[in-house]
Amino acid sequence: MPPIELDPIPDPAYPEGSVVGNFDGSGNPYEAQELLHRPHAFALMHGDGGAKVAFGQLLYKIDILTLNYIPRDSGSWYANNGAGQDAIGQLLTVVPRIDTDDGDVMDPTIPNIYHQLDGYGDVYLNWEVLLDEASLDHVSNCWVSTTAGGQSAAAALAVANSANNFDDRGSDAFGSYRVKLGTVNENDPISQLISSDVYWNMFGLKRTRS
Repeated sequence: MPPIELDPIPDPAYPEGSVVGNFDGSGNPYEAQELLHRPHAFALMHGDGGAKVAFGQLLYKIDILTLNYIPRDSGSWYANNGAGQDAIGQLLTVVPRIDTDDGDVMDPTIPNIYHQLDGYGDVYLNWEVLLDEASLDHVSNCWVSTTAGGQSAAAALAVANSANNFDDRGSDAFGSYRVKLGTVNENDPISQLISSDVYWNMFGLKRTRS
């Protein structure tokens, strides 16, 4: 049976005055347009000679457990007089600075929400903590940078039966921490590892004597 002959497909009918052609959005530099909404926290993008990072926050909470010690006949101390816990605190918010611990504070307002960093590479959120009982703001510094901050954990509190308050710990009360937000390299796809505010919660132990 011979193949069926089909009539040629007619050209589409365009409205009078229309432009015939192929259109796409590839030439539209979307990163240069005014932001209409806030991107996710710590969103990364290519900037001018370095990475850009969107506004984000560090949220943290430190809860305190307390053990109370009473004397024995020998004069040593042991924890049999009870234990307690401070009230569960609210989340505390820290707005990071840019590039260094004394750089400009991140701006959450549109269209200033993206912040230029000094260089490409891995992007880190760095923070330092001081477990000082007299301070309400235990995170002393917080910043975003392409330079990795230090990693030095606040020292462990050894198993013992002596009294110990936060402000008795001296240099052991200090710690420095960081998380990698992602990687931005020139002409390479962006690697986004964290796409939300960063949460950091911990317990502290306080020992008292009566």
